Amino acid sequence: MKIVVSFSNNLVSKGVTSLLIPDEGLRVFNVGSPSLDSTALRDIQPDVVITDFITLQNIPPAPPRPAKVLLFDTGCSKDEINYAFMVKQISGVVDVDADEQLLSKAIKTVTNDRLWISRGAVKDLLAELREAARARGLSEREKKVLRMCEKEAGWGYIADSPGIRNTFYSWLSKIREKIGL
Repeated sequence: MKIVVSFSNNLVSKGVTSLLIPDEGLRVFNVGSPSLDSTALRDIQPDVVITDFITLQNIPPAPPRPAKVLLFDTGCSKDEINYAFMVKQISGVVDVDADEQLLSKAIKTVTNDRLWISRGAVKDLLAELREAARARGLSEREKKVLRMCEKEAGWGYIADSPGIRNTFYSWLSKIREKIGL
């Protein structure tokens, strides 16, 4: 599995890279630059990109090969995390205080096409969407999906919920359209 690590802070980028290298089966590329571009993504063709919010903003919307993106929450605001899910369609958020085992689990989870979102991030995202949805109104199906996401969020990581990823993104897209994002 190929992993690109790219943070706006080169020291953080090197640190995360060094945590991942010992893990068997991983080829880790440190692209320590806030301007990760399509050329680097095309050349490496990663399965996963691990990054911070500053660098995430520079990742092209449609890389040559779709990579899963894990965002390190290095002090992101709720709005930034919501933006990352709704606009950049990231695959997960890793808390900055996560250990190597949790990071490894997050990587494996997103490569299996599942979401990795901490309980707090899910609750914040759902609260904001619920508020926005109240102002615009939801269809019965959207209400059902919201209830399902809220139920699953109570378990911790949404990654523990098989098959929720596509529904989650589909629902987020519809809400985005309704609230004019």
